[in-house]
Amino acid sequence: MKKFLRVTMPDNSRWDVPAELIAKNRAADYAGQDTRSSSGPEYEKEFQAEFEYAMTDAIELVDWATDNMNWEDVEAHAQRVAQQDHPIDYQEGWVNGEKEIVEYDRPDLATNTAGMQNKFIVVKRTDVSEFLPQVLQDQQEDILRAIEVNQIVQQVTPASTKTYLVVNTDEPYADEVIAILKRHGHWG
Repeated sequence: MKKFLRVTMPDNSRWDVPAELIAKNRAADYAGQDTRSSSGPEYEKEFQAEFEYAMTDAIELVDWATDNMNWEDVEAHAQRVAQQDHPIDYQEGWVNGEKEIVEYDRPDLATNTAGMQNKFIVVKRTDVSEFLPQVLQDQQEDILRAIEVNQIVQQVTPASTKTYLVVNTDEPYADEVIAILKRHGHWG
């Protein structure tokens, strides 16, 4: 059974980080200090001992992650934990939840995008044709083709076979879309 360090973020989302990742980070540091090298049989033996120790000590894993690693060290490996099996009682939250009045100078910031990961690059096709010279348009096509070829080689479903909905954050209905995404565990 695989171990994970579960962390609750300020937005109350929960994320699982593989314990192996933390243990390897710690083992590499300790093995390097103890052997004054970063490879070789002595280093590998020390690395394995430190790795096994950390994997059996939950307190050590938590302490190491907290004191010696940053979110950026683990973010690519972190998995968001699905919402609870029982439905969230939004009425309870509305009645008893913490409330505050906030103001925004810019209308596009009025949409609450807290917790959103910037995972996509979105460019309107008309912007490409209107604002890029032909040579850059051709390069863009080459880049997209290269990504698709590599996805096929690595047996990943090519992005070109997927269709996405795009919502500008300054649209009046953006918060409703975000609420729907959150309810279905697709936010962040």
